[in-house]
Formats: sequence, C-alpha cells, structure tokens
Amino acid sequence: MRKNYGGTSWYLPMPIVFVSTYDEEGRANVMVAAWSGIYDCEHVYLSLEMGHKTTHNLLLNRSFTLGFASKHLVGACEYVGRVSGYEDVDKFHKAGFTATPSTIVYAPLIEESPLCLECCLVSCENGIVIGKILNTSADERVLDEEGLPDLSKMDL
Repeated sequence: MRKNYGGTSWYLPMPIVFVSTYDEEGRANVMVAAWSGIYDCEHVYLSLEMGHKTTHNLLLNRSFTLGFASKHLVGACEYVGRVSGYEDVDKFHKAGFTATPSTIVYAPLIEESPLCLECCLVSCENGIVIGKILNTSADERVLDEEGLPDLSKMDL
C-alpha cells in the first residue's frame, strides 16, 4: 500500500550547499541553498532569488563555489540562512568558516566543507543559475583507500 501526496517537490535526498562568492571589496560571502542539483554531467543549477547579495556577487564575478554541508555544520547553516550578506559583510567568518581562495575560479572555498565544487557562471535567468563545474575538491579526511570521496565519511 502506498500513500499519495500529489505534486510535491520531494526529490530526496537534496543536499544543502553553501554558495560562496567574493563581493566588490574581495570579501568572502556565503549563503545556504537547498534548491540546487546536477543539471547534467558538467553543470549544476541553483534556484536563487535575484535580490540576494550572493546572486549579485555571482553576476559580478561570474564564479562561485558550492560547499556541501555536513552534520557538524548545522549551526553554521542556521546562521548563514538567517543573515543577509547586505546586513553583515562578515557573515562568512562569523559562521566559523575558513576561506581559502580557489585556484580555479574567483571564489572562496570553505575549508570546513568535505566536498566543494568550483564553478563558473554559464547563465542566470529569473533566478535559475547554471554553473559549469571546473573542479571538484575533497577534504582528504573523507577519502577512501583508493583516494575517492567516501559518502559515509562526509556525514552530509
């Protein structure tokens, strides 16, 4: 027996990601996003409101990183999700994140994130962002014996 729920958006599991950018002054900025996913084998998509500081930065610099949130970052998720980058220009560091400049795109990596995607902007229309994945990096602590990311070690 199955129970029907109608046309819900329960596409599960959906990872929570941190979208990181630099602002006009070169300061690291971050927001949390739940509406994201794989667009195809080389691209990701995000659904962002056009009024977000992160969206502004993303359009300005045409690059961003996606850091996957693990369970130990729940507090940071809550903080980053409540505070606007327009109101607090230091929310990246107040969330407890360490910014490492990407060597691939002009955007910060979150050192505390187990897996990060480094992306350049392909398009942004009506809040639908498409980014091309130029690099994926993983914290060595979440790798298996063969050097590949181990999902069970990430605790997403």
